Amino acid sequence: MNSQQARDLFSEYREGTLEAGLREQFERALRQDAALRKDYDQFCAILVALEGGRDEVIEVPLELSRRITESLESAAPAPRRFNLIELFRSPIGYGVAAAVVLVPVILISLNRGGGSNASQASMLGGNTVPTRSEFRMIESELSIVLQSPKGDQLEVRDGLEGPVEQKFEVGSEVLRQAFTNPQSAARGVWFDFANDNLADRYVVIPGQEKVTTQEGEGSILDLATAISNHQGVAIEVANPSSERTFKWSLTPEDNLETMVEKLRAQGLALSDNVSNVFLLTE
Repeated sequence: MNSQQARDLFSEYREGTLEAGLREQFERALRQDAALRKDYDQFCAILVALEGGRDEVIEVPLELSRRITESLESAAPAPRRFNLIELFRSPIGYGVAAAVVLVPVILISLNRGGGSNASQASMLGGNTVPTRSEFRMIESELSIVLQSPKGDQLEVRDGLEGPVEQKFEVGSEVLRQAFTNPQSAARGVWFDFANDNLADRYVVIPGQEKVTTQEGEGSILDLATAISNHQGVAIEVANPSSERTFKWSLTPEDNLETMVEKLRAQGLALSDNVSNVFLLTE
């Protein structure tokens, strides 16, 4: 399933009407595509704002605001009327839909008590509100921001199936935590949410020392650890349960650019998600 096909299913997934096979493909696409996850989070946030009829002013993310402006400037007049959900099913329509939704929400905030949007909320339906989980590497510290409108519990594990090291209750208030790795070698950490498995993350946190020459064979988690040890960077693994076996041969001359080429030869991609946490995907 590609990103556009996944965007076509935003509404059905949120409403819980996707059949099991499509739901599994959709969730895999979200795990592997940071941009798609961001779009889905924004989609849900906009609908939640409408459904709640909130009275506070909605702060529009700068990136979303830019996309709305560009979409409105470039979009041609539509030949027919679209409903809200249909608008989210094209790149141009996505920005237009956001504008269509945000305008009444902002008007509600300016006209307190000036009417109800209950009919819109009932039309949209659904209650799948995603847990917010943002990861950013700041110097040698992995900083995370968590928020769950419906409440969730986070277990931090040593490795994918290792013991639970810490537990956090995640609610509507923003929770910020920082994690460091005092060990010399990189280590993998599994951030396991009880209710929202789309928010689960496997991140390899670099150690205090680099290992400039490495050669080996193993799982995608072993490969991510080798890259983290070699480059001293944090690596998020999009599909930590992958059963494939990979090989690597890293030398002191290798940098991130040459490593990307080596990974591509094995059908892998390594990308920076603008938070100093590199995403390793199949």
